[in-house]
Amino acid sequence: MAPSTKKQKTSDAPPTPPPPPPPALVSLPAPISFGRTADHSSLSIMVFDQQYLCHSQFLRTHSEFFRRILSTNRGGTFDRKDRLSVRYYFVTKLTSPHTWELCLRPMEGVFDLSAFKGDIVHDQEAFHNVLKALYYQPYIIKSVAQLETMVDIAQRLNLLPILSRSFDSVIWRSYAFIDEMPKHGRKLLNLAYKLRNHLLFRDALCHAAGAWGPAADNTVLDNPELIRIVDKERIQISIMVSEAQSKVTEIIANEESTEEKRGVNEVKLWKITKGGSYPGTPSWARQVFETGIYDCSELLRSNLLTDNGFNKAGVDECKDRFLCAWIDTADLPWDLTQIDWV
Repeated sequence: MAPSTKKQKTSDAPPTPPPPPPPALVSLPAPISFGRTADHSSLSIMVFDQQYLCHSQFLRTHSEFFRRILSTNRGGTFDRKDRLSVRYYFVTKLTSPHTWELCLRPMEGVFDLSAFKGDIVHDQEAFHNVLKALYYQPYIIKSVAQLETMVDIAQRLNLLPILSRSFDSVIWRSYAFIDEMPKHGRKLLNLAYKLRNHLLFRDALCHAAGAWGPAADNTVLDNPELIRIVDKERIQISIMVSEAQSKVTEIIANEESTEEKRGVNEVKLWKITKGGSYPGTPSWARQVFETGIYDCSELLRSNLLTDNGFNKAGVDECKDRFLCAWIDTADLPWDLTQIDWV
């Protein structure tokens, strides 16, 4: 029988592409060790892809968070094949798309972190600063947002007293943070209350209570006591403003009637108002003082502790701010004798 000459039917489907090459191995950042050497560290903390090597006993001593977890896991997860003497492995676990917590590494290794929507580098830097505070190492606060994250981390790890005590020394090197402070008075007041830090609290109070007009910060205060303190200082400032306005009005009305001096201060005041500084505002008070109409130096006094005299009420960044708010140590809204809190 002759072979069939019928052509075989060919498929119209495109050829299957070759499999993609295996992904390149991602190199992790080098571990950051807080021991004398990495070999002396007995606890590992993985904040996303960054590893921190610490002392379990040191963390147990200073943090209720680590003390509580390590006391129930005395055996740890020691691996004799590990070149490091790490007994405890903490890893990152997501609690929401924007928040996370630390927990002991589960048997399967790590948690899925792909759903995280926050800024990983920002959180790692904030966590690193908290560890530096714990180990008495210098650090710099880059921004108000970074301090907010640091306070949140320290609160979850029961390290607020440690962070608070380190703040007084690092604030003087944190220039970018100091520059941001005037715009975030109320937010900083909330953070200072959690930290129980008198230096930050006093400066935050200056910015929160002294913000006038468009400079007012709309951040909600966390505690009724904070609201009371801010309202009290604003009332005191308002009284001083009213007194200054009354004195200026009196000076204008009682100007000497000689031809040479008649209306001199009135013209000065008219120029101030025409320039956009409305009566009762910080910039108005500053110009009234500098043109010699009235000495309102008490109203323009700066009680800021961290700006080294650079900020002035009614000028530049503080154009719409009075900086004369103050609170005595005895009136601070926390127990001054308490050395540990959460």
